[in-house]
Amino acid sequence: MRRRIISALFALSLCVTAVSCGGKPQEEPAQADTEAEAETELQTEETTTTAEETVKFITETEFSETETEAPPPEPVRLDYWTNNSPAGGICDHIDRITDFRSDDFIPEGERIAVFDLDGALTGIDFTTDMILWRVLDDDTFEADEAMRETALAVREGRKDASSAAALADEAYAGLSFDEYKELVKRFGESSCPAFSGLKYGRAFYKPMTSLIKYLDDAGFKVYVVSSRDKTTMALLAGDALGLDEERFIAPELCTADEDGMLSIAAAEKYSKYEAVKDALQQPPVFAAAGEKSITLAQYAAKSSYSSLSYVLLRDDEQRDSGNAGSAAKAQQKADEKGVEAVSEKDCFDTIYGYDIIKIVDTKNDEGFTVDGVEIVP
Repeated sequence: MRRRIISALFALSLCVTAVSCGGKPQEEPAQADTEAEAETELQTEETTTTAEETVKFITETEFSETETEAPPPEPVRLDYWTNNSPAGGICDHIDRITDFRSDDFIPEGERIAVFDLDGALTGIDFTTDMILWRVLDDDTFEADEAMRETALAVREGRKDASSAAALADEAYAGLSFDEYKELVKRFGESSCPAFSGLKYGRAFYKPMTSLIKYLDDAGFKVYVVSSRDKTTMALLAGDALGLDEERFIAPELCTADEDGMLSIAAAEKYSKYEAVKDALQQPPVFAAAGEKSITLAQYAAKSSYSSLSYVLLRDDEQRDSGNAGSAAKAQQKADEKGVEAVSEKDCFDTIYGYDIIKIVDTKNDEGFTVDGVEIVP
């Protein structure tokens, strides 16, 4: 401290000497012609100390033989990410592009982020699971024995999801559009049978929901894209993600007909990249893609601003319904495309929450479910 004060006194004496010798203060610099020069001026203004301020500093500072340095601020860290995850790099990048003094500064209106709901925010197939819930668990619906047998076979893995999709028309027959929306809300409050303690309306990756909130706090407009019905996904995910329906980019498959009754359109081939491109009319500056939507991450790289993008590898078979084989193929494709991949197994400290436990069905040699379940912590 004493050394700093002596240096300040010396600087003050030089200023006084210069004035007494006829020196003149510098004239105001001309207004900057470029944004870079303006940023330099801002930096200069913040670091300039006048002689009067120096005197005030000296007179208000007590002399001390010792000085205790303040501890450095805690580094910003996203919740639910591991220490070897890219969370720190993400925070550093966001800090840089939101700092108006930075060469990488992005105006708030241009800060757009996109997340692949189906591949980067959850491992749950909501469309299929809602049909199974309607047939097997909804007390307000009486399914016939054939429907129940098909739904049970899908839930147990003896039939694939296409068998459940064939039940949709009958499962939702006679519902108005408003009744369907209420049904979606009730489904969101129901428990997911694959996990202990998890409700469908909260079945989203905790690290990613933390990241969405972080971006929102940093002035980003966050969008999610899905190949599933827009109304259904907005009702299920909107609250957990903190997003309104207008932030969901998805096909409108469930709508009201002229009489207000539910009308379900057949799902067609859907390009998330094209949907985002059409909806936003510009590349996002942040993208979290799923294993099957790497083009979303590539699209972000086309932004004229400093961008960041990842593809999430769903490789955790113990805590999530991941598939290590599919994740390995996605890793190879990401490497070929120059996209950084993030492993949920290595980078997520938790998947759906620390109190959520995956229930693994015990299977026989043919791969069919038998009595008994194993709890995986």
